[in-house]
Amino acid sequence: DTINAGFTGLATMMAKQNENLIDAITESNEKTQERLFTLINKSIDNKEQQKSDNHKKSISKRQEISEHIDEVLFDILLWSNAQRASIIEFHNSKENLDGLSFLWYDIQHEKQQKGIDTLSSKAKNLQATNLRPIIKRINNEKTHIIHMGPEDIENIYNESTVFYQYMKEIKASHLVYCGIYNNDTNELRAMLCLEYQEGYPYHEDLIDYFI
Repeated sequence: DTINAGFTGLATMMAKQNENLIDAITESNEKTQERLFTLINKSIDNKEQQKSDNHKKSISKRQEISEHIDEVLFDILLWSNAQRASIIEFHNSKENLDGLSFLWYDIQHEKQQKGIDTLSSKAKNLQATNLRPIIKRINNEKTHIIHMGPEDIENIYNESTVFYQYMKEIKASHLVYCGIYNNDTNELRAMLCLEYQEGYPYHEDLIDYFI
């Protein structure tokens, strides 16, 4: 009886210790999970804040350089005697169902002569694949500058029917494209375009590729 009582007391004591241990482990796990969730939420908040800050900085930078770009474009429009001077910018803000990015372009900056309709209001989220013949020519040219006359525009139909139609709609007869590259990666990021329309003179001697 004494031995049995001793084992019973020992078992009871061990059960209480196990209960205390389980409670301690459970409490520790709860606190660990709570700290982990706190860290995760804090990390997410920091990333969202950083993303927001970067976006604000980007907008500020865009506003800062836009005025200067417009001034340069207007100068180019005047000395080149073109009907339009514009900047075509590439972006990939969309993707297909398999996650493959689409390549698009916008015209954000544009200067045109009086009486020439604007393009920038229409040229939003257009497929850059339609500009592939132009992009290819610019990348392959040593100066990264190309000129397309009436015959070149007619022949481009075989490579891009959509681009050909665009040029016919705006009645373009001469086009000059200059590649704008990232200085660090040397990748094409945008293009400067000079547009000469039908019925307007194109003076090749006015186009200084160095300028």
